[in-house]
Amino acid sequence: MATIKKNYIESQKKRRQRARTRRLTITVITSAVCLVGTGAYLASSRFHIVDISLEGVVRASREDVDLYLAEWLTQKKWGILPVRSYWMLSRGDLASGLASAFPTIEHANVTTNFPHALKVSVKEYAGWGVLCRTNEEGCFWIDRAGVAFEPAPAGFSGAIVPKITDERERTVTLREQQLSGEMMRLITFFNEKAPSDTRIQSVEFTIARTDETIRVKTRAGWELLVLGKADPEYIWKNLETALAGEIKGGIGRLEYIDLRFGNKIFYKYRE
Repeated sequence: MATIKKNYIESQKKRRQRARTRRLTITVITSAVCLVGTGAYLASSRFHIVDISLEGVVRASREDVDLYLAEWLTQKKWGILPVRSYWMLSRGDLASGLASAFPTIEHANVTTNFPHALKVSVKEYAGWGVLCRTNEEGCFWIDRAGVAFEPAPAGFSGAIVPKITDERERTVTLREQQLSGEMMRLITFFNEKAPSDTRIQSVEFTIARTDETIRVKTRAGWELLVLGKADPEYIWKNLETALAGEIKGGIGRLEYIDLRFGNKIFYKYRE
């Protein structure tokens, strides 16, 4: 009798274990089917980005940017899920990718509108001046902060846009600041001040190879020698003092005025 009871208990225990195993198996299969089905539904074409708008492109080739966006959307995440799916698209990755691919783009803003729309708004660097190197690197557009962002023609005279020639030993890297904030303040100040002064008018700038001297060439051909870290207001005041003083009658014969030594002003006439 005890043996029969023991066998019965063990058979019931095995039956319950088999039942739990079946329930677990069914649950796992059902969950997997649901996940796959849900994933397939979410990755289906009904949630694909098809309406793309692009704003703010001026310097970069719009055709190239459109092509970049189209190729971006053909990618597969994890080799399976389409990036063009509304759920899979990484707005941050696309924005940073655009800025990396096109040096003229300072930053991009990417937004989506459920379920099919993608809007890309870019802000490009504003071309303020041209920075030229004396080596084979050539010239580059820079913005008001001195950031180089795009190769530029070498034929600018300085009358159209500010032209800065950098003789120093350094390599230009796009999307990075090439001139210090102090130099840009001084260059910007003279570029804006000079045209209204008939004695100076348009100017070009040359940064010396071995020190922080900036040679400011006036339209008449004579030069100012200043330090890149100098206070532009102070320099301008000393320049006006020199031009209104003993140099007044000899501006046409000037070769240079040296304003690098505070209130001590040196000048030289052409021979």
